[in-house]
Amino acid sequence: MKHPLEKHISNAIEEAPIHLLEKIKNQPVPKMETHDYITRQEKEKKQRKWRIPAFAFTAMFIAFFVLWVMPLYTVEGSLYVDMNPSIQISYNRREKVLSMEALQPQDQELIQGISIKNKDIYTLMEEVLDVLPRREGYEELQPALLVSVQHKDMQKGQTQSRRLNTLIHEYLQKQRLKQVVLSQHITPSQTLEEHAHQYNVSIGKMTFIRNLIILNPSFTVEELVPLSIDELVKLSVETGLNLKEIIEVEEELEPLYQEHPSDEKKEDSASNESSPKTQRPSPKKKEDSPARMLTKKQAGNIALKRVKGTITDIDLDEDDGRWIYEIEIQAQGKEYEVRLDAYRGTILEIEVDEMDDDDEHDDDDD
Repeated sequence: MKHPLEKHISNAIEEAPIHLLEKIKNQPVPKMETHDYITRQEKEKKQRKWRIPAFAFTAMFIAFFVLWVMPLYTVEGSLYVDMNPSIQISYNRREKVLSMEALQPQDQELIQGISIKNKDIYTLMEEVLDVLPRREGYEELQPALLVSVQHKDMQKGQTQSRRLNTLIHEYLQKQRLKQVVLSQHITPSQTLEEHAHQYNVSIGKMTFIRNLIILNPSFTVEELVPLSIDELVKLSVETGLNLKEIIEVEEELEPLYQEHPSDEKKEDSASNESSPKTQRPSPKKKEDSPARMLTKKQAGNIALKRVKGTITDIDLDEDDGRWIYEIEIQAQGKEYEVRLDAYRGTILEIEVDEMDDDDEHDDDDD
């Protein structure tokens, strides 16, 4: 027995006109999109198999570029070598050198022949030491050297600084050179960078100057910037500063920078004391010849670096076999007398007196 629905459909087909059935048969059957998608399931699966490996390969390439390639060309730290000239070396996280340049254009020729390709900072440092200017004679004290490592990671920067310091001292010992080496680790600072750019010095030297001013607040940046590293060390010794409080230094500075009379000068002094006829020693030796003596202008410039004012008088006197410039300077209502060694430029003594009103009026009349 047929279902009522089936019976109803069958009766409708039998009663339908013949031409209508033919018309329905001849009409095109529209394809269903869902049906086409179903028939293409196998091909779609093949495309998805390709998409997964392509995405994975792209992700792996990006990760490789970010984790491996980019660090090779990204600056991780900077190394500053200051002696006059000043040299800046940039390096990556593997301590491979990325760039090297002299701070002053005229010093670029000094390092022009050094290749940085495939070199780390330690290998390059030895080559830089080979081209730095040297004073003649192994016994001559070489100009002080300042090595500064700038790194955002303090521990890593300090480790690199110590390793470089050891390397430099081994080099100096091998070359039989006598030189003071200052080393420091510095952290990036926008203020320091701005000041270094303003005064056209390295960040390493500006850090050293800032720390010197902390030890002696009477110093000024304008006063210290023109001085070389060697002159800054010498000034620190003369003013009794302990550099080991602000920077790494192995050498004992006072014996190196304080003047000690030679044996020949001691003999001359003893001879002059035993001879009552000789009141003023005659500079007969070549080392005492005026050719090596500072000029009055040079002596005055040295004195003005310590006392800012107006020079009123400069005299050259001999005191117990030693030639000394006595320089009088007036500044801020006071009169200074600066005594310095005529050959070395070492400041021996500074005396300060209050100026009388009569003295000030006399100066105005002049």
